[in-house]
Amino acid sequence: MNGFISLLAAWYLCGAALEQGPLPHDQELRCAAAVETVGAAFLTPEERAAAAEIGLAQGALMQAGLERFRAWEAGNPEILAAFEDAARTLAVTMR
Repeated sequence: MNGFISLLAAWYLCGAALEQGPLPHDQELRCAAAVETVGAAFLTPEERAAAAEIGLAQGALMQAGLERFRAWEAGNPEILAAFEDAARTLAVTMR
């Protein structure tokens, strides 16, 4: 569970940082990795294996994972609000 919480924290921190303006290149790369990791977290083990084997379908599979993540967010509005608020506060204090 801690890994999932860390993953969500990175996701929402990236979103909050983007609200403040463009990101430096190194942060862009970290945020892109966070997006990919979130997408992969919502894939089935079979889908993850397929994504590793067939690079061409990886984008479509990651999109499926991100859609599942968005559905998870819709089903957990209290958790979503808490993470977004914390991320915005942290992003503002980091600037």
